[in-house]
Amino acid sequence: MSRPALLLACLFLMWTASVDAAEDGPGRFLPPEGALPGLKSEGAARTFRGEQLYDHLNGGAEIFMEYGFKAAVAQDLVDERGRGFVLEIFEMEDDAAAYGLFTYYRTSGGDVPALGDAAHLADYYLGLWSGRHVAIVTAQSGGGEDEASILRLVGRAVADRIPGGGTLPRLPSLLPGGDREPGSEKYFEGGLGFLNSVEFFVGDVFGARRGAKAAFPGGYDVFLLEYERPQESLRAFSRAEGALKEQEGFQDLSDSSGQRFQVAREDGKIA
Repeated sequence: MSRPALLLACLFLMWTASVDAAEDGPGRFLPPEGALPGLKSEGAARTFRGEQLYDHLNGGAEIFMEYGFKAAVAQDLVDERGRGFVLEIFEMEDDAAAYGLFTYYRTSGGDVPALGDAAHLADYYLGLWSGRHVAIVTAQSGGGEDEASILRLVGRAVADRIPGGGTLPRLPSLLPGGDREPGSEKYFEGGLGFLNSVEFFVGDVFGARRGAKAAFPGGYDVFLLEYERPQESLRAFSRAEGALKEQEGFQDLSDSSGQRFQVAREDGKIA
């Protein structure tokens, strides 16, 4: 095969791979042109698989990999006033991974639109969980008075296209119910998720593989951590106790029968 023919073959393979990523991956859930009144696409959709996500999220892809990332698509949008929006759809390994990523971005407060399996609307972005997918719509200008309606419009169009019926992971259902603060529930599958869910401890002292957290009135956070075997949980408990004894800024460590300990920070917070 001549060099020009070989080059054309390589370019064709690259083009078909890009088309497959858009049609077979999360790109198939992008609303078609004309489906979003007052909005139009700006440029072509960008697709990412595996570690290509590092090219899209500079310094922010690690948490996606921890949950279990497969593929993503990003599409820039612009409204009639020239304001920019970005729609991103992430395909994760399973429903639990997608739900965890959704809770990673979710903040307390905001609105809870009836979209997909769960949704959250904050000042300048809308997050949506549906099955193995998470969609995030971001207002590039930071969120104006009328931009929430645009975020809802895009979220609705995406939710109508992505299959729902996602299964919640088991751990969050084991947290105390009742008066937990809305939007405070987090589900994580590794150290990065744990560290982004807690402000009390310095470092991942528990080394849990999976966990869930919720906030309650009075400034209390409740964590539930899961390990593969009981012996592993006991070792983690002992390791965490030893680490806290050595960390600066902690005091009044008390042990009770090897199954419970209490530690206070110098600022008065207690665990």
